[in-house]
Amino acid sequence: MNNNLLEKIDGVKTKVEQFIDEIRDIFSQTNDEVEKKNRLEVFDTLLLLATYASPAELEHEFQNVLPHDQGNTVHYLCQKLREINGFCQNSLSDEHEVYQNLFAEIDFPTESKKQAVRELLSKKISELIFEKTHTNVPNLGI
Repeated sequence: MNNNLLEKIDGVKTKVEQFIDEIRDIFSQTNDEVEKKNRLEVFDTLLLLATYASPAELEHEFQNVLPHDQGNTVHYLCQKLREINGFCQNSLSDEHEVYQNLFAEIDFPTESKKQAVRELLSKKISELIFEKTHTNVPNLGI
């Protein structure tokens, strides 16, 4: 893969990292220590689920653990977690703007080259989430 493509993949990873940090900052402002800890644990759980769960499983978990009167923050959180899940599970369409931007860097974009890009992006995002959630995942090949 060429350097421009690798830089763009790292750019997507950086945006995911910024999202994680942003949500953590928001939840860290919670005054009640027990509630703060709970929110951060739920967020970490949802992040980890986004790396391996099916979209339906992720939606089910949203219904179980998030408030039903979803405000802007919860709506934003769900939207970004769905996107992360799509990257990690390779379930987003080739037409997704992130993929379009990445595939534009491929000379003669065959299906196998596109799949290699999807897999690398999935790996980078999954590794980031494991790092951010302090999750040790030995021998997964990720």
